[in-house]
Amino acid sequence: MKVYVQSRGELQDFDYTWKDEVPDIEGFRDLKNLLRTSLFSLALGRYKSKLLLLVEGIKSDRKDFRQRVINNSIFLVGESNDTEDEKKIRLIAIAALRDELEEKLNQAIYSDREFGFKYDESKIVELSIGGNVKNGSAEQDCKLARYSDEMRRKLASELEQSTLPLGEGPLVIVTGNRSEKALKEARVWRGLSKLVEYDHWEPITDGSTGRPVFFMIAIVLTVVAIAVIILLMLNIPEDTTQPSEPIENQSETILENNNLQENDQEQTSYSKLNS
Repeated sequence: MKVYVQSRGELQDFDYTWKDEVPDIEGFRDLKNLLRTSLFSLALGRYKSKLLLLVEGIKSDRKDFRQRVINNSIFLVGESNDTEDEKKIRLIAIAALRDELEEKLNQAIYSDREFGFKYDESKIVELSIGGNVKNGSAEQDCKLARYSDEMRRKLASELEQSTLPLGEGPLVIVTGNRSEKALKEARVWRGLSKLVEYDHWEPITDGSTGRPVFFMIAIVLTVVAIAVIILLMLNIPEDTTQPSEPIENQSETILENNNLQENDQEQTSYSKLNS
């Protein structure tokens, strides 16, 4: 699992930056644009063969030159088909939703007078150690709700109980300032925002998002494909053709037929003479 960290140093010259390299992974900009806030926010998505988790606005115990609290952000990249990577990403997302990351990240990300800040990647990966998740099937209906501590806890519990759904694009968005329309257009599986009007999980109708329709279409196509294969297997005709004779046998058959014809001719001639 690949780890990226964004933070800043305490001195004025060390502004917010991604350490070592800016993430250049498909889906990163997509997820980041859905957050757009300096406060706590979380985005989880699946893009091609990668499973991505972006957590921003995690408060640290450090302050900058103006005595403002420095926020940390982490971006994790795992393999989409790797169950261990998914488990780690789910556990870290759960910890973030339960406000359990701040203290642990303070030990992993620290100030450095020469480079602004440094981080210990192994300690970030270790954030998932000791946790436990179940592998129940994810509910496929897409749902939105207003951002609140209660809904964050409910989302954390759901991620703890079930695996992530299949499908490409953003799966989970937790932020403060994204409209209900924007979340519907992004076709998220679970979305929390302060701009959503209902304070409980509200299913998204088929007209609002294509994700539920996508799952139904996928199921129907799979069933149809299986039925076609079974029908083809049942209707395969038996091979009624006789195997061809070897060349040697064919030659012998031709000679036998010629001999029979000669014998018939001789018998016919003999009969005529006697008559």
